[in-house]
Amino acid sequence: MDWKRQKDMSLLRAVWNPKDKKKIKESQNYVLEVSREKILEQSLEKIVKVLPVGGQDPLKLPLEITFEKEPGIDVGGVRKEYFSLIMKEIFNLEFAMFKFNEDTQLYWFNGQTYEPNLNFELVGNLMGIAFYNNMFVDMPLVPACYKILLGKEPDLNDMA
Repeated sequence: MDWKRQKDMSLLRAVWNPKDKKKIKESQNYVLEVSREKILEQSLEKIVKVLPVGGQDPLKLPLEITFEKEPGIDVGGVRKEYFSLIMKEIFNLEFAMFKFNEDTQLYWFNGQTYEPNLNFELVGNLMGIAFYNNMFVDMPLVPACYKILLGKEPDLNDMA
């Protein structure tokens, strides 16, 4: 409902403000343009550092993805591909943000990574953006992680 309200309010602002009439499409979506080669770096720069516009959080608007130098209209497929590519990059073992457990086929945070905390903030922001955009994101994290994110206390079964 918050997403719908954000979209409606953006549209109303665009209609009533003559300067924004030309930007109605932009006011309804958060347009993210990234290159495939630098998807993680550019996403970090453009998502984590986004500032509110008119007191509203642009990340709560519908996400529209464009890949640099690639024509195409995002009606869902490009957005799915974006989330697939960035999650593959984030969970890449060479990136070392997460450790993979062969027995459970799940990931856990790597406490010995040299990656800055800002990259973990990107993961959280991506989870929220995926939620707002009704996107399924394959994040094979241990159940304890999801409980922590929901503010619940994990138990021993979650840690098994």
